[in-house]
Amino acid sequence: MKSLFNRRSFLLSLVAAPFALLAAVAAAKTVTTTEADASKALVKEKDAMPAALKYQEVAEKAPTRTNKESKCSNCMHYSKAVAADGKAIPVKGSEVGACALFNAGKGYVKAGGWCMSWFQMPA
Repeated sequence: MKSLFNRRSFLLSLVAAPFALLAAVAAAKTVTTTEADASKALVKEKDAMPAALKYQEVAEKAPTRTNKESKCSNCMHYSKAVAADGKAIPVKGSEVGACALFNAGKGYVKAGGWCMSWFQMPA
């Protein structure tokens, strides 16, 4: 009887694992920092990696952008930058977040930006 319970628990964990992973990813979509640190690490469009990925600080200015809804803030590589109190951090008048593609996830991009590596964040 014990082996049946173990088998059942194992099968239930297989079903629940993807949901737990999605919940963990959604919870991890913020990064705590300061405005000064985010400002120092804000990527520039002309830097090598952002230029290679056609990064634009304003998504509407990206000539190769075809999905009008796409922008950094709804990309799976983006994690919203928040202060210790949980409030969004503005840099130069725009909300920012860390991008996993730039500077090993320590490079910050504008929430309204876009690059060719944009990929829809899972719902």
